[in-house]
Amino acid sequence: MPTNRPSQELVQTRVRALISRDGVNSVANFYGVTRRTVIRWQRGETNPQASSDARSIARRGRALTGSVSMGRDARGRFGVASTIYRPEGVRAYNIAVERQQRRAEIASQVASTPSMMADAESMNFEVDREAYIDFDRRLANLQEASDYDRLDDFYDYYGYEDDWDSWRSTYEQMAG
Repeated sequence: MPTNRPSQELVQTRVRALISRDGVNSVANFYGVTRRTVIRWQRGETNPQASSDARSIARRGRALTGSVSMGRDARGRFGVASTIYRPEGVRAYNIAVERQQRRAEIASQVASTPSMMADAESMNFEVDREAYIDFDRRLANLQEASDYDRLDDFYDYYGYEDDWDSWRSTYEQMAG
């Protein structure tokens, strides 16, 4: 039996999806816990005590949220800090990566001289993963603020100004 626990943020993302689909009572009944416990999981205040419950939530919720996008840290290891959890963030990131890959292919295809080919190969077509991780966190905060009627006091809870219109605008820019 695996002993790896999913991260709290992954459990929070996936339990939110399960609640959206099944409701708090259904999730609580499935795991044999109270409504309050499920709400605390959703808010990220606690994580399931049993590793098997955390893995089950991650597994069952994956069908609803899709895969996460894990990145490597400075030491080359996959880590929680470099992971994009929400489907919207993963989708926007994947679109940006595909767009950059197409640009690199086009630059190489139109290069007609060795110096143009060298220029094309040296172009930086990297995607700023940190921008997408921040975007993902903004979404999580906006979802939480909406769920708990905190949008009017967003700055007080999260320390920066944000709203759904601003987030959608950023999403459109990032996803193209």
